[in-house]
Amino acid sequence: LDEHGGVIVADEVGLGKTFMAAEVMRRATEQARQRVLVVAPAALKATMWDPFLEQYDMSRRIKVVSYAELRIHWQEDPDFRADVDERALVVIDEAHNLRNPSAQQTEAVAELLSGPNPKKVLLLTATPVNNSLFDLHTLVRFFINNDAEFARLGIQSIRQYIADAQKLDPDSLSPEALFDLIDQVMVRRTRRFIKTQYQGEKIPGPDGTEITIVFPEPVLHRLDYELDEPGTELLEEVIYALTDSEDELRYEKRRSDNRRLMLSRYTPGAYSIDGEYEEAFQFVNAGLLRSGLLKRLESSPAALANTLGRLITSHGAFLTALAAGHVVIGEALSEWTSSDAEDFDDFIEGLDDSKIWNIESVDGYHVEALTSDVTEDLELLKRLKVKADAANETTDSKALRLIDRLREIATESRTVSKAGLSAGDRRKTVVFSTFADTIQNVHTSVAEAIDGAADDDPLADFKGRVPPAVFGSKTGIDQEQRARVLAGFAPETAGRPGSEDRYDLLFSTDVLSEGVNLQQAGRIVNYDLPWNPMRIVQRHGRIDRIGSKHPRVF
Repeated sequence: LDEHGGVIVADEVGLGKTFMAAEVMRRATEQARQRVLVVAPAALKATMWDPFLEQYDMSRRIKVVSYAELRIHWQEDPDFRADVDERALVVIDEAHNLRNPSAQQTEAVAELLSGPNPKKVLLLTATPVNNSLFDLHTLVRFFINNDAEFARLGIQSIRQYIADAQKLDPDSLSPEALFDLIDQVMVRRTRRFIKTQYQGEKIPGPDGTEITIVFPEPVLHRLDYELDEPGTELLEEVIYALTDSEDELRYEKRRSDNRRLMLSRYTPGAYSIDGEYEEAFQFVNAGLLRSGLLKRLESSPAALANTLGRLITSHGAFLTALAAGHVVIGEALSEWTSSDAEDFDDFIEGLDDSKIWNIESVDGYHVEALTSDVTEDLELLKRLKVKADAANETTDSKALRLIDRLREIATESRTVSKAGLSAGDRRKTVVFSTFADTIQNVHTSVAEAIDGAADDDPLADFKGRVPPAVFGSKTGIDQEQRARVLAGFAPETAGRPGSEDRYDLLFSTDVLSEGVNLQQAGRIVNYDLPWNPMRIVQRHGRIDRIGSKHPRVF
């Protein structure tokens, strides 16, 4: 930090990166009398950072803003800009969220750090590499501006050094391929290192008393279920519809089967009369849509039905414009980088965003073929939505299996704990889903089952102990409500002193998969599986942490 003006703190989840940052901030504010800025995901501002700084009496010289607040106010509010630009130390929490260099929030952070007043930067992330090794390059550039900074170490170009490592077979990629760079810019400790080097050591626990550094044993528990008839029919029809063929990309070899989804509305370049595919992003978008629909199928019939409804609206609008002589071409949202994001529907809206529409005349297209194929797609989308709605009319078998498992958990929690854990702590379970509409739907199904449980049913132990679902879209609960929910679910590890233990079962999207301390709970359910394994690492890190009283976490 002193030598280069920045550092990436990339300890594995649950090892106390927040406390490391807090010590650096304490020295900056108390010894150097400097002002500090913390930039964090919105979900962590109210639920983690504000109470953390209040607990340790550190909030006077430290300002906390969310990524969104920085992005918006940096451009629009001169007073805000002047205030944050005077901060001598900037702490970026969950810095992997800035891995897309063209995203607006990344650009805002880059402008902040390159402002007229020099700043040191502390980047916190357990998962610095998510999609490719160039994620690391994006983070390093926040404080290393000279690509040849480490030429003395044999790294003539940081970018080329990372590119060379990126070319290696992932199975043969070893730490040595990046060690010379990482040794200069990063602090990273693993659990194995902590277990061997700090064996028997004690640290202050959440309540201030000393605890021995011990990790719970993670145990994988697999839940199997059988689809009912509507679910099986939906699965087969959607997978068949999403199986694309390269031969069907060109208009001359268009649809031979009206049960296949061509997504022609998003690939009008394939119908261009000159035959040139200049808009490669169209086919990328179509691929993202296919993978996104597949993930929503895996997640829940409700999630799939909602997205199909949006696609139906999009196709109808496209056909209306086409009939009026216009071909509407929309680009993907520049900040949308993963088809398993909670805001997948926002990505679809971005394809139709009037602000980024390109409207062209039908004169340059095989308009009859384009109209025919989009119409066929529209009819297929409508048929698939009917099947998705049918599968969603009753509680689907996946949710029923979760309800059965919760009943089993409640039963197990009634027995005496050898570790001295309360029944409530042994019941505490976090259910994660990638998508907001899935988590809302399964929350409703499970809550109804709990409310209807007979008094002698172990499931009744959860009655009155289930808060509203937590998700990050515009209709979700606000940050203050979210903080109250977390404090009520895990008052010992996520609450303020005196917080009441109110909840045992928490439903959330990945908005709570980062930064929150939920180790009072001992169970996590992955209701669906993201493409990106780093999301799984982050989810499990909520309970698999130092300070857990559970000998094993599931």
